[in-house]
Amino acid sequence: MSDKSQQDFAAFYTTRPFCPENGTYRAENEHFILKVNADGLILLCLKSDYLRELYLVNKCKNTEKMEYKWSYYTTFLNALYLLLDCYTLKDLQLAYFDISEVTTKDIMVVTLDENESIQGISYQYGDQIARYASTNNSLKISENILNRVSITLEQCCLDCDRLHMLADLGKGLSEYKILSFSTSLILLWFVIERFVTSIWNRYLEEQNKTFDRDIKRINSDRKSQLTRYLDIHKTLNFLELTETLDFSKFEVLNELRDVRNKIAHRNNKFICKKEHCLKAFDMIKYFIETEYEIDLIFNTRYLLMGIYDRSSNNPRKADSER
Repeated sequence: MSDKSQQDFAAFYTTRPFCPENGTYRAENEHFILKVNADGLILLCLKSDYLRELYLVNKCKNTEKMEYKWSYYTTFLNALYLLLDCYTLKDLQLAYFDISEVTTKDIMVVTLDENESIQGISYQYGDQIARYASTNNSLKISENILNRVSITLEQCCLDCDRLHMLADLGKGLSEYKILSFSTSLILLWFVIERFVTSIWNRYLEEQNKTFDRDIKRINSDRKSQLTRYLDIHKTLNFLELTETLDFSKFEVLNELRDVRNKIAHRNNKFICKKEHCLKAFDMIKYFIETEYEIDLIFNTRYLLMGIYDRSSNNPRKADSER
């Protein structure tokens, strides 16, 4: 931006309207600025120094910066949306947001001046993103919930893997809610496998003692054999045999691994069901609690509309709210 008194925010509306309990909300730290307007518009600005650090870590070329920047923003906003959904459910005991994946088509760029008044809105694809016709009956979200969202995001900024995990988890939940169970399970398995790999690497580090003559128990070649060339099936077995992973957890993970393989290899005799996804959500909740000390409750409810069965002339009523 040419004018330093102005800032660009990536902004989007949630699928159901809400408003901050105190009218508006604002949080700022060394990584980002987060705002929520009275009409529920969520605005996020990633700070230049933080973006520059991300570019360097990922060895981003100048010609790639715009694509990378949008990738970071969509990752942040999907993680943010998931946290908002989970903390609202936990604190208010209300499954309110019908969460869906946030893409560049859902995001608009809002420019604010130094007084944070809107100077103009540009739309990524040229189509205006409409505001809600009325927010009179929208849910009021407390500052406590919004603070927890902001604090968790800030903690995750120190480890971008956590942000990507939350974003992928949000995408998996979005697919689950539109009954795309196979796609949901694949996305959830990516999250699970990331946790399993991290636990296995930590176990190897704990076992990597140094013997006489400064000889490492697990040198680089041996570590490659135990990580890069070790498939997830063997890793899960080793984690259970070393009692790093509880046997009951191992059984569930092994079942989910088998489900993932059947989906990936197009086993026509197998159908992925919601029960498989729910098991995956439970495992991810366990890993997030034990590895990150973040307690999340996932909104896995969805609505089905009734479809009339013409062949039997019997109205097939909608399954009740899941």
